[in-house]
Amino acid sequence: MKGGMRVRSFSIAAVAGCIIITTPGCLEIETTTQVRRDESLHRTVVFSGDSTGVPGARIILGIDSSWILETRQEDKKYILTARHEFETVEDMARALRGIPGRSVTITPRLETRFNWFFTTFRYNETWSRLHNVNEVPLSDYVSPAELDMFMRHELGKEKFPTKGDSLALSDAEDRYNEWDSRNWFEAYYKIFLEGVRELGDSALPVDSVVSRKEDLFRTVGAQFSTFSDTKKRARDLNLMGAEFARVLQNPAALRAAEGKSDAITLLANQRAFVENFAPFGYKVRTEMPRLITNTNAPAINGNTVTWEGFEGALYITDYDMWVESRAVNWWAVGISALLLLVVAALSIAGVMRRRKSAVAA
Repeated sequence: MKGGMRVRSFSIAAVAGCIIITTPGCLEIETTTQVRRDESLHRTVVFSGDSTGVPGARIILGIDSSWILETRQEDKKYILTARHEFETVEDMARALRGIPGRSVTITPRLETRFNWFFTTFRYNETWSRLHNVNEVPLSDYVSPAELDMFMRHELGKEKFPTKGDSLALSDAEDRYNEWDSRNWFEAYYKIFLEGVRELGDSALPVDSVVSRKEDLFRTVGAQFSTFSDTKKRARDLNLMGAEFARVLQNPAALRAAEGKSDAITLLANQRAFVENFAPFGYKVRTEMPRLITNTNAPAINGNTVTWEGFEGALYITDYDMWVESRAVNWWAVGISALLLLVVAALSIAGVMRRRKSAVAA
């Protein structure tokens, strides 16, 4: 962290290799969920770092006025703590479901199984894929095997068996970037083409736009990339109407785009959300009742598990975090012990009565 600016490397790119994004307002975001035996939950989200990044980060994680907020300064670092009590996991799911294009959709689930002496708890927390726009299948550019390789080597930190495997994943990076640009371009182009049809201007025939589609992509497609390092990043896609008009050499194209400004603004918001997710570092902790028995978390400390470094996965898929624990039902142990004592006492009493009867006879 230098000068309030953090450089984060995301090996998404297919999904491998490093895409460097430098953005002011960087934060470390640590989420902790305490799962209680009565199935209530307490969630704490701590934002630490540059205070200018907090408003956007709060929106991304859906922290609204229903949360209890506390702020403080620690070693020249701004810290905001947000807390919320939830009676049930369903209540928490409603609070974390997110708004498409504005915040991450987080889906928590809690299952309990009663087995007399023990109660087993399983908690899942799924962070949904960031992209709500799916005009082009990612599988057209990156194979399932390459995605699996990314998950194992970039997230699971497995070593590459050979240099060739590393190079293969690096090659997939370029194809991921091409998909990212194409996906957003296709979404915008669909809206634009609808605007052309609605405009109905004979100076801008629909067929002429369709025939120039690939020219448009070759000329301005790179500006749609979420990870473009150019200053022409299309954060405001409403500006793209002028770019289309320039490439098509037809001012009517700008009017066609302006006619669909609401739809384009919605798309721009969705794209800005994906882009703005990048600068923050996320850490997720879950504190379970009693003994941890199984989890996909990379770190376990007592009855707490931790996930971090999973941000890259959200650009390509949902990311599910789960943990299981087991708690002893001491009341059941006590009842069982008491029943055993009663049975033993009754058995002894029965033996004593039979002996007395035999002596009397």
